[in-house]
Amino acid sequence: NVAWVQSSAFGASGHRNWTGKCRWVSTRSCGGSVRCVSSSKVRAQTGMNEDIPAGSIGLSYTIHQLRKAWDSSSPSAGDRALKWEEAIAGILSGSLTPGSRTPVKDTPPWVTLEVLQGGFASGHFSAGGPVRAHESERLSRLGYSGNSQTERLKLNLYFLSEDGRKELVEMLKSGLYRVDVPEEGALLVHAWLVEHGQTGRALELIELILPWFDKLRFYPDGQRVDSNVGAVEKTLSNLKTPEQIQILRETLMVWTPLYDRAVSLFLETVDGALPEVEVDDSGEIVVLENGNSSVRGDWPCQQYPGDWKERAVALFYDYKVAREVHTACSGTKRLKSGSNFVRLLDCLTVCVETGPQALKGRDVSFVRNLLASFLHRRGAPDSDRHAALRVEQAKVLKPLHTEWAKVVVTRLGQFSKNEGVSSIEQHLGAATSAEAATLGTDVGTPLPFAIRRRAIRCLKAPLPVLIDAGLVPSSETLATLLVSLSARASASGIEDTTLRAVYQAVHTAFQRRRSLLLVNLESQVRLQELPWISCLEPWLGGDSDSRAQSGAILKQTSKLAITTFPHTLLPNPLVERFQSLSKSAGMDLPLTKELAADIFCWEFGASFERGMVYAARVMQGTLYERYYDLPYDEILARSRDESRDDGPSHLIVLSSRLAHVERPRTVWGSGAAENGAVIEQAQLITTHNLAVICSHFGFLESMRSVFPSLAKSCFTWRLRQQKKLHMSSVNWRVKLQTTKNTAYAWRHLVFFLSFCRDEDLAEFFEWARAEVSAQAHPQDQQNSRTDLAALAAVVAGDKFDQDGFHADSGGRRVLGWRPPTKQSGN
Repeated sequence: NVAWVQSSAFGASGHRNWTGKCRWVSTRSCGGSVRCVSSSKVRAQTGMNEDIPAGSIGLSYTIHQLRKAWDSSSPSAGDRALKWEEAIAGILSGSLTPGSRTPVKDTPPWVTLEVLQGGFASGHFSAGGPVRAHESERLSRLGYSGNSQTERLKLNLYFLSEDGRKELVEMLKSGLYRVDVPEEGALLVHAWLVEHGQTGRALELIELILPWFDKLRFYPDGQRVDSNVGAVEKTLSNLKTPEQIQILRETLMVWTPLYDRAVSLFLETVDGALPEVEVDDSGEIVVLENGNSSVRGDWPCQQYPGDWKERAVALFYDYKVAREVHTACSGTKRLKSGSNFVRLLDCLTVCVETGPQALKGRDVSFVRNLLASFLHRRGAPDSDRHAALRVEQAKVLKPLHTEWAKVVVTRLGQFSKNEGVSSIEQHLGAATSAEAATLGTDVGTPLPFAIRRRAIRCLKAPLPVLIDAGLVPSSETLATLLVSLSARASASGIEDTTLRAVYQAVHTAFQRRRSLLLVNLESQVRLQELPWISCLEPWLGGDSDSRAQSGAILKQTSKLAITTFPHTLLPNPLVERFQSLSKSAGMDLPLTKELAADIFCWEFGASFERGMVYAARVMQGTLYERYYDLPYDEILARSRDESRDDGPSHLIVLSSRLAHVERPRTVWGSGAAENGAVIEQAQLITTHNLAVICSHFGFLESMRSVFPSLAKSCFTWRLRQQKKLHMSSVNWRVKLQTTKNTAYAWRHLVFFLSFCRDEDLAEFFEWARAEVSAQAHPQDQQNSRTDLAALAAVVAGDKFDQDGFHADSGGRRVLGWRPPTKQSGN
């Protein structure tokens, strides 16, 4: 069952009529506001039935995300829940249409939307919402006042005035502005057009965006964001010490010494042999019938040296001051009433304020037992054993990361905050004598890795250097770094420097837009659809130099992605960057994105069809074709047939056939598992961009010597990841994702091996068998061996049967989504 939120629970504005955080509750406790119904009823009530139009999307996913937010204990859970509630309300009211490139009603596609997880629009605008600090400051400076609904309108109109336009022109000339969302560059472009006599184009731009002046900010922040050194300094300065670390340090530095002093004072009051825990011949503590340890020796609180009271008063005073100054342990067990430490100090207080004679018998017995236990575990406070224990404990009192962060901020203070550092290593060295004195550590103590990892982000260097420095941990990070590079390449053909800068800023902000969930083969909004970009078409250039620059960046970064992360699919953000660079370079390569199985509409776009033919030409006759039993001959023959009909796409026909999945009668007639199997076969046929990139840029020849090592990287990564499948703490979703990811890594392995020499193949299999014995999880060793044996058999010319089995080796074709088989019947 899933939750169904009634539309009556929401007001006309799309917000809930009740207040407070909504919980996952039963019908009895909420009077029917939230009720549990079957998933089939949800499908019927949300339009997810057999007769829905192709590409429609219901509420199942949004309700699932809402429940996750309700059940979460994170600080941001309340905000996430509210956004999902608003999204659900919008879908129910018809103001939101998931799956459309214009999901918000009466909103043009160029408006940047707030996009939630999964590509769902929340209904809010990224350039909208409450006024920001820099807007409030400007409103105050201009003397504007009024209600919040007119504040943004006033600012937009101000920047159309003579004074406002002059301010924008100064921003353009100085470069001191920040564009966080594309809309913030619109009036900068307008100011440039007016300055260059293009009043007609400027007026056309204003006509398009004027209806949104009260909702969106079309002006930038006049402060340039600190980048590189400034950003790193801010990150380091904002570091916080985890609460547990604060408690540990305070315990060892403050409360443990006070505890030792209290124990020492009471040991001085023992007249005779010190109390000790009694142990038997085996060394075990003797326990009495009442559960307490058996203690022998004399009693405390029997004698008091001459200065004992003065030292006890000093200890009590130090304790009181420490309670006021040091608060990290305030709520811990050590300082709670009734703890051994607090009870011992209570006894000490009685001795000081009233006199030892006021102590009760049970108090003296408690002190005696505590002293015996302390001596048994740690030794006397003045003993070598006790001193050695405290020295060992003090080893954890190394300088905090926050203290190291201050040292690094001081080191970086010599650089401009708006620039990067071309050479960083000399500023990340060990502690000097002066720094060691400040930190309370030894000279030469190395900088902690966590601080080094943050500080090195200000390194200004080519991508390969950043990768070698460990600053690019994933393909997704590479896509983020590629944003500015691709924007710079796209703007390089613009002659006017001020226009080039603002175009690059808008392009960079545009590439940070989150992608929408789309169906029916709709495309994401393109940069050229922004009115303030389309009006600049005559000045955008596009000469041979800019095309060459885009092509060079695409070649370099695609090679880096393949060699640095050979085991992973190219993620969609990176594919988007590659598509943009490909278009800028005039290549128009058929690059394809990964599709979502749960909303797959049983259609592939033109890029998939072109990528299929491209891959068939490159991979025909290879190990890859034989291992996955791909019909490249059929694909190439059909591509030459000019009389073919215009029925379903050839790729969807082939993919469903290879996946053993029949095409459903309606678009929602199949489940995620069937859709996933079909999508995977399409990825196998197209190689998911590997064949296109490696062939177009000549990597199949220039990188042939590297392919064996890339195949080994894929294999090693797969062995490590498969261990997750045997962890009891890992849930089924993670295990499912791991199964898919390891299958993708295996696919890449087969691709790389397809272009290796015979001697390299032989060496790979010998190495891989040894790796299985050395690294594989015991439960995976047999499966890995049969996978290798089946692959080796295909290399030797053998084939899998129609269900993907290889009888002689006992192996089967490695897939992420397993198609139905005769043996399993599922």
